[in-house]
Amino acid sequence: MALPTSLISPFTFNDPLRQTFRTIPVPTPGLALFTLALRQPGPALLSFFTYTFPLSPQSLRKEYTSMSTVYDVQGTAAQNGVARLVDVYGNTPFTFVIEGTTGQQRHSTDGYLFTGRQSIDQILELLQLYADLNQVQMANNAKQLYTLEFYNYFAQEFWQVVPDGQQGISQSAQSPTLQFYTLRLAGIKPVNAPIVSNIFSDQAAQLFIAGSSYAAKGVRALIGSALGTY
Repeated sequence: MALPTSLISPFTFNDPLRQTFRTIPVPTPGLALFTLALRQPGPALLSFFTYTFPLSPQSLRKEYTSMSTVYDVQGTAAQNGVARLVDVYGNTPFTFVIEGTTGQQRHSTDGYLFTGRQSIDQILELLQLYADLNQVQMANNAKQLYTLEFYNYFAQEFWQVVPDGQQGISQSAQSPTLQFYTLRLAGIKPVNAPIVSNIFSDQAAQLFIAGSSYAAKGVRALIGSALGTY
């Protein structure tokens, strides 16, 4: 049975308060490019080794850790016997959690030099070099270390970072020809700008490490010699 006209809400049809949303095209602020750069100790105009992700990461999270400590001590009966105290130190720089795949094909970000699998090797080589070169620095009691930097060109965020916790490389039965990475990079401090503003001009640095197996072996032998770990 139809309702009497007097019982129908005046906002059912032609609601003057109904919200409408529209979009306005805006220009893209920047390329969705993400780069890791290994910087030599001291002032350096070029990176020691630069890696640009061939595909945009499938996930990029920034995790904030509140630097506070909560602990319980004996309290009064009005507090149910427990007094809760909190030490607050501030908020730490965020940790980047980067997840994605390098695909299978060759990509323009590295001049079509590496396949997706070889690009994974680039990530591993970069992390290993960061650790090994700093071991040499510390063994020589050097005051300055190699630093790792992460550049998010899309958001214009440039940070000095340190690998934190587990760094993962994985494969799955659903995509057997692809390899996936999960990187955790703790932010240390922001940097003013990338070492190389045009990432495509630094391909020679990539070739130095992984483009030639002899170069990679030479660096590895040099590090082993310095550490006395033949």
